[in-house]
Amino acid sequence: MILEAEWVLPITSEPISNGAVRVVDGEIVDVGLARDLRARYPQEEFTNLHHAVLLPGFVNVHSHLEYSVFRGMFDDSSFDQWLMRFIVAKRKMGRVEYRDSAMLGAMECVGSGITSLGEILADGEASLAAVKTLGMRGVAFLEVVGMDDTKIPAIMGRVDERMNRLQAEASSLVALGVWWSLRRLHHKVFKE
Repeated sequence: MILEAEWVLPITSEPISNGAVRVVDGEIVDVGLARDLRARYPQEEFTNLHHAVLLPGFVNVHSHLEYSVFRGMFDDSSFDQWLMRFIVAKRKMGRVEYRDSAMLGAMECVGSGITSLGEILADGEASLAAVKTLGMRGVAFLEVVGMDDTKIPAIMGRVDERMNRLQAEASSLVALGVWWSLRRLHHKVFKE
């Protein structure tokens, strides 16, 4: 398949006016002037996108798809207040809400040209399902934050369990990792 557009932006070289991209099995195998690709591959199916610009997908290196529904909430708060209000609100979310929020966030990413993520997981399964459904790429990180040194073995045991469970949910386009924040959080009791 060859996609033609008014502009092709290869990123590693100059923009191509009236350019084209040849795609085989989901991979870009040739880029150049549309007329040159038409001459080299006359048997290929051509799609002219006209006044479009073709460029590589964007990468969001730190996303929280599962929290997409919280966008704009508590914006009137300082960060500490926002964090406290956010923690209380997210505790009220169940699997269905996580799934719907992750799907909303993934659809917004794809609609904005984002094709790859560094996704920080809360529930995990929700984000992985959304990313897999939309064919996105990236790394999904299990989040480990504000750890008490005395609890490290137990916490890491739970991380291993979650990693094993989520491995079955990951696709060939998404690797799993651990997002470990070394900062200490002040622990408070949150009323719901």
